[in-house]
Amino acid sequence: MNKVALVTVNFGNPKDTLELLDTVKELDINGLEFCTVVVDKTPGSWIGDVIPKDIPNMVLLQAGIDKGFAGAYNFGMRYAVAWGADYIIIINNDTLIGDIGLVKKLIEVLDENKDAIVSPKIYFAPGYEFHKVRYKPEDKGKVFWYAGGHFDWANVRSVHHQIDEVDKGGFDSVTETGFISGCCFMVKRHTLEKFGYFNEDYFAYFEDNEWQQRILLGGGKLYYHGGAHIYHKVSQTMGIGSEQTDYLITRNRLYFTSKYARCRTKFAVSRELIKQLFKGRSAQKRAIFDFFRGKKGASPYSKTSLAEYTYPIRLSVIVSDYKTTLLTDQLIKSILDKRSGFDIKKDELIVLDNATDDNFSILEAKYPQVIFIKNVVNKGFVGGYNRLMEYSRGEMVLMFNSDIEVRSDAIAKMIDASYKYNNEVVLSGKLLFPDGSPQDSVFNLPTITGAIKEYFFREKGSYFMYRPQAKKPVTVECAVMACFLIPRKVINKIGYLNRKLFMYFEDVDYCRRLKKAGIPVYFYPDAEFFHHHGATAKKIGKVAINKQLIESAKIYHGKVYYFLLTATLWLMQKYGKVISPISRWEKEK
Repeated sequence: MNKVALVTVNFGNPKDTLELLDTVKELDINGLEFCTVVVDKTPGSWIGDVIPKDIPNMVLLQAGIDKGFAGAYNFGMRYAVAWGADYIIIINNDTLIGDIGLVKKLIEVLDENKDAIVSPKIYFAPGYEFHKVRYKPEDKGKVFWYAGGHFDWANVRSVHHQIDEVDKGGFDSVTETGFISGCCFMVKRHTLEKFGYFNEDYFAYFEDNEWQQRILLGGGKLYYHGGAHIYHKVSQTMGIGSEQTDYLITRNRLYFTSKYARCRTKFAVSRELIKQLFKGRSAQKRAIFDFFRGKKGASPYSKTSLAEYTYPIRLSVIVSDYKTTLLTDQLIKSILDKRSGFDIKKDELIVLDNATDDNFSILEAKYPQVIFIKNVVNKGFVGGYNRLMEYSRGEMVLMFNSDIEVRSDAIAKMIDASYKYNNEVVLSGKLLFPDGSPQDSVFNLPTITGAIKEYFFREKGSYFMYRPQAKKPVTVECAVMACFLIPRKVINKIGYLNRKLFMYFEDVDYCRRLKKAGIPVYFYPDAEFFHHHGATAKKIGKVAINKQLIESAKIYHGKVYYFLLTATLWLMQKYGKVISPISRWEKEK
């Protein structure tokens, strides 16, 4: 059964969102596994407080940050992909679905094309036309806003075909088009994974054009489906002619032109730019200066709020399993134990079967209260946990290795600590061997200087792992991700794990990014966890592990620094009679 996700974003106007959802309920989705994803990005209010509970298979997400149209829809699309959607529909919340067969009609087009995007016919919603007095009462609801289009490279703008004209037939077929409206379109998961998501540097405007250019240059196609239609309440979010709209269109048009336009077009736009500097509106002038200064993201006219965000879930506990089903069973049991601090009414537990082939279905039957998802192919530590983070809904995300066991109150203590630090730090718990003895779990960022201190001057913890002796929370440079709590605030600033890595150095890389952003990592000794160290590695094998360590180290350090660091360690081993990291690791194994 095909899985379809419809993604919309509430931009602070819940009335429009509710009206859209009323029409979504009428869609023909028989034979499909359908999910409606509503992303809220509004501080101080929560769309979940007003949305009816009778909408089936609806998921509410809180973005927790304003990254504009691009960031909000990326957030929803990533959730849809992590859910496993085969097709994703993007639709503005200021629209109404007019054709109950919309979903299946758009799927038909995509099934005939490998990499494509398809958009339906879009009418002005009755009463929202640009020229309201032009039309007869019976024409309302039949006035085109989009009937396909093309991109005008001479003026660097999207052109809607038939805009403001009454539909009298002739635009009801499926045709290839040069421009797809970001107001509503459908795309396959495969296409998203191949070409990526919206460029969030654009915030809003031209992000859809930039994304479409990537797909077109990669051999994809754009289609208009005149046999399916929706209605659009045009420009309800930012408003027509607002300073924010002026600014973003001007700035992003320059970024788009500089990247994709031909030299002749760039020259023409440059001349226009000079005129705008003297005769343009203030927001346009500011946008031009900001373009030359390299400013990206939100506009200076964006409204800011000090209000807090409301999340549908307090804590998302995420676990990726690879051939350790028995240990994962113990972990799930320890999490669901009432003494852990995990609350099924406030929190969620998501477990990924990372192509384990290890009787994993037993767990799904045993724990119906747990959310289980599956990778057909092993995506490694990074791929597995990135998918889990993208599928999570919590205000905080707690990562566990599958070989962890939660001790009494450990999760409760991690939650309390995160709130204590205003969800602006990353927390690592205290790891114990199964016999109760403490385990080294923190370290400094690996450097040549640190290697010399550790293995020549014998300063423990300078390069290799160590455990702090402090009995109170203490800041550290790095901590292993076997037990790692990351607030949503931090994820929104730092992002997900480094996709260039498969396994190993992902924790070092993430902590380096945290340090660069000024976000501290705390070792929190009050929260204790048993750790069956190396359980997954044993399933992979020493040869494969060593190879992966070297490949990950090269990616993290860069080839030149990796060579210098390796040479330093070899020299100290050879002439300083010290133990190298590799031989010490092998000894412990």
